[in-house]
Amino acid sequence: MDTRLLQFSFREWEKMFGINFTPEERNTVGEFPWSEEILRESYPWVVGRRIEKRTVAETHLAFVGRHRVKAGPLTMMRLYKMFPPNPKFPGLDVPSFQMWPIEDHLKTNRFSAIQVPKLRWYLMPIQVSPCTLRKNYENGKATFSENYEVPYAIEEILKNFLLWHVVPDKAYHNRRALCRDLVSGGDRAAVGPFTDDGLWVGGIWDNPPRHDTGIAASRILGR
Repeated sequence: MDTRLLQFSFREWEKMFGINFTPEERNTVGEFPWSEEILRESYPWVVGRRIEKRTVAETHLAFVGRHRVKAGPLTMMRLYKMFPPNPKFPGLDVPSFQMWPIEDHLKTNRFSAIQVPKLRWYLMPIQVSPCTLRKNYENGKATFSENYEVPYAIEEILKNFLLWHVVPDKAYHNRRALCRDLVSGGDRAAVGPFTDDGLWVGGIWDNPPRHDTGIAASRILGR
């Protein structure tokens, strides 16, 4: 596998969280599904009038997703308990959530109380593509190639937290990423920015579009 590609695989889950994968789970996840040729492809969005010169390997994080941990399904509520807000010492030892008055909200929204990542490999851009900024959800999604889809908020959150454990400096960013989910009131689920205060997660209305808000992306499995 291309050595420039940042990864969070079985070994990292075991080393950093003490979570082991059973033989059945490893078999379900399988081998890394994207070829070296795909990893050497150019970043798949046109930036301004130029083609991004970096490759997929240089701009993406590959990670193994989990649908459960020892305590139960890996929902956003579970992640919130694993990485609670730390107002006294933000950004020191572990990443944390920064949300609205959160606990009641997490318990009553499907996107936070039910949705879980899949047990599979993911390949996701580290940062929101500049091409999707200042666009609403549908117009931003229209910039995607046929090889990409919009992930759920829980998948984008997991990507950010796992990236923080691989290369913390790359995890911090000042942009929001709109996700597939809708929250109460019809707002679009949004993840980011990620600062010393934690990872912001909430819901925003995407009309009119915002200069600091783009669309989260995930490579479709097998493409």
